Amino acid sequence: MRGHVDRNDPFHARLPHSGDRLTLGILEFLAARPEGAEFAEIATGLNQSRSGRYRTLLELASCGYVQQSERGNRRLTTKMPAMGINWLSKSGLVELPSRRRAASPNTRVNWCASQLSTVTG
Repeated sequence: MRGHVDRNDPFHARLPHSGDRLTLGILEFLAARPEGAEFAEIATGLNQSRSGRYRTLLELASCGYVQQSERGNRRLTTKMPAMGINWLSKSGLVELPSRRRAASPNTRVNWCASQLSTVTG
């Protein structure tokens, strides 16, 4: 199932049953759905209570990680990819192009995609 959180995954097995684990679950769920997901789909897909997910989504939105689309779907913002690109540039794994070399947004997006595919294999 697309975006399903595998609770048998060793990473998830090590996490305590906490708000942090549930927050990560929402982020992973939405990362698999660029178009976003309806609130009920998120709660059902993660097998969580609607009230708990609603509070978590409000917190994620207030921190700039999630937004509500015109259709009402919740979806990720570009905050996490921007953090990843910032980390990559500071880590020395990749060299970011200068603003002059990558003047258009499409050039920057294509460059970022090529660099991420190089780093992740």
